[in-house]
Amino acid sequence: MDALLVMVDSLLSRIFAKEGLKGRGIRSLTLWTRSWRAEHWERTVQFKESAMDTKAAMPRIKKLLEDYPQPGPVEQIGLKLNRLGYGNSRQRSLFNEVRAQEFLREDIKQLELRLGNPQVYTVKEVEPWSRIPERRYALKPLA
Repeated sequence: MDALLVMVDSLLSRIFAKEGLKGRGIRSLTLWTRSWRAEHWERTVQFKESAMDTKAAMPRIKKLLEDYPQPGPVEQIGLKLNRLGYGNSRQRSLFNEVRAQEFLREDIKQLELRLGNPQVYTVKEVEPWSRIPERRYALKPLA
């Protein structure tokens, strides 16, 4: 595990050292390995905000490697950049209530990013006149 993390750190350092990435970060990358029995392992890592350096990207990658173990001893390792982005610079609201709602929306967004589909819904009135209770309301993803 430690050897894999050192190799990923080295690969990310080389990526961030390239001139074409100045001022840009990684939004999504695919990490792949191949074991000595030619077993292929591949996972995609998505970041809530652009990872602007190796230090920002490594905790998410470390968690991925811990959650999804390798099929055997690793012989090859590689990274594929899927999406690049710019760093976020947003001014936060002065009011606590607004800030709390913003943090909640960001947490919901991160949850949906991790799990891949909507996780939080709101109840919306669709046909309030209907005699069938199931038709009166519907669930709408909170996005």
